[in-house]
Amino acid sequence: MPSNESSYTEYSTSLIYSSDADFIRTGKRGRIKNDEIEYLKPYRNLRYFPEGSRNCYNLTVVPGVTYLIRAVFAYGNYDGLKTMPKFDLHIGPNLWTTIDFEDQLSDISKITMQEGIVEEIIHMSKSNYLDICLVTTGTTTPFISGLELRPLREDSYTTESGSLKLLFRQRFISDFDEFDLQIRYPYDVHDRNWYTEVEVGSDWTQINTTLNVSSSDPFEMPQRLFSKAVTPKNSSKPIKMSWLLRKPYHQVDAYLHFADIQALQPNDTRIFDVICNNHTFYTEYRPLEFMVETVPLKSINMCEDRICALDLALIKAKSSTLPPLLNVVEAFGVLQLPNLETDENDVYVILNVIIDNYKLCMAVIAIKKIQATYRLHKINWQGDPCSPVLYKWDGLNCSNANLSTSPRIISLDLSTSGLNGTISPDITNLSQLQKLDLSTNNLTGGVPEFFSSMKALNVM
Repeated sequence: MPSNESSYTEYSTSLIYSSDADFIRTGKRGRIKNDEIEYLKPYRNLRYFPEGSRNCYNLTVVPGVTYLIRAVFAYGNYDGLKTMPKFDLHIGPNLWTTIDFEDQLSDISKITMQEGIVEEIIHMSKSNYLDICLVTTGTTTPFISGLELRPLREDSYTTESGSLKLLFRQRFISDFDEFDLQIRYPYDVHDRNWYTEVEVGSDWTQINTTLNVSSSDPFEMPQRLFSKAVTPKNSSKPIKMSWLLRKPYHQVDAYLHFADIQALQPNDTRIFDVICNNHTFYTEYRPLEFMVETVPLKSINMCEDRICALDLALIKAKSSTLPPLLNVVEAFGVLQLPNLETDENDVYVILNVIIDNYKLCMAVIAIKKIQATYRLHKINWQGDPCSPVLYKWDGLNCSNANLSTSPRIISLDLSTSGLNGTISPDITNLSQLQKLDLSTNNLTGGVPEFFSSMKALNVM
């Protein structure tokens, strides 16, 4: 939303959108020029970044809470150049994905909209801040149209490590004439976007219900998804689906959301095995009648002989009188995030001790204090101060040698930075600082005694 506009309630979802002005201090405003495309109002405006190699949104989050994070990129020829933008999207100091408009249709992991791309990730932050960064990788200009965060239940989408990058959400129909519009909030309390319906063909038949289908599991699935299901016309045949992924993922987690929406006769049974990529995850599974149950398929091995595919088979059990059925499928690539964030105490100091003179929203706890106190303006002081090394902030040196521990700030050069006032005692929280240069500024007062408590500091 433009910074001069108040909050806006999107009529189709009743969700409230607001300006991004309080979350980022760089970039320029733009508006799509292709009026023939019917985007939601919040996506008709965008922010683009012609300057700086990394531009970051700094968001306040709750540590330990899992969020669905959605980034929307609606190009709409906003720049009049009819280009195919390509740039990277980072979450914290790690690569989330590459936004590539030229390649978008060839990768199932890209959720496409007309002249646009949507990316989703399920992520839990360990600190109370989160950086979402757009990174220039070539000659085109990064931009973003919308950034949305939705908290999820902690017992729903879980991983032992890493975050979950959405590959697809799909529901199934046998007759495309019955296509339903996208389902999101308020039908889905978590605003997951269920807009893909797959026509499965003549070998399948669709079953429907107008009865209530309840949901009590942690995924809190919208009832509207379960008015339809598909089964094989030939009751002895299995259900088989295959998805080919261009990009290799070492691990994929899938979630099958089942509900038997057919009233079974006393002697009827619906029992089937759930097999994925030749591994049997469940034997003799029985979907609940008019009750949603989520069946997770974890740690699916995706790639064999350089072909990365997800092959699902639901095979009727011998004791079953009815064929298997399929309602809804989600799949996620498990994205490992190897780069650790800078020690949050270091970042807090930097961001809160120096920045209130020029005002630039920064990213972790000691550096944040320095920024806020002195209003230091450096265009690349965005995102994580130390990680990744390629985008390390100007004037900092960090200890990045040990990949198992967070980087620490060991050198800070703020010479000729236009700093005013006295030296803040918060700088002592940079406990590993070895070198500090504050020369050629407008600081007042003598050398503070608290520097003597900084045991690692040996050059000043």
